Amino acid sequence: MSIKQLAIILGAGPGTGQALGLAFARTHKVALLARNVASLDAVTATITAAGGVARPFACDASSRDSIQAALDRIRADFPDHQLKVRGGRELLCAMRAHHQSGRGIGGLL
Repeated sequence: MSIKQLAIILGAGPGTGQALGLAFARTHKVALLARNVASLDAVTATITAAGGVARPFACDASSRDSIQAALDRIRADFPDHQLKVRGGRELLCAMRAHHQSGRGIGGLL
């Protein structure tokens, strides 16, 4: 039996993040992250009903501690996957700079 890869979607609430979660769920297990974990209930249920694997996690992308806590919970829920986080510090710094400037993170995508 082949183990599906794990996709981690940060900002998986309604909109683009939710669409990414649904798209990745076709071929991956999915960890869905958002500040308001209740906003992930619908997409988690949709993925699960279609036979996919999805888990919701609360995470504030502006907080390094919150990101680390979410990664720790993901490792616990998906122990058969080795997480390799690359560029996290650079991404977090860029997200903070855009957020503080009032431009949001849209310009980063």
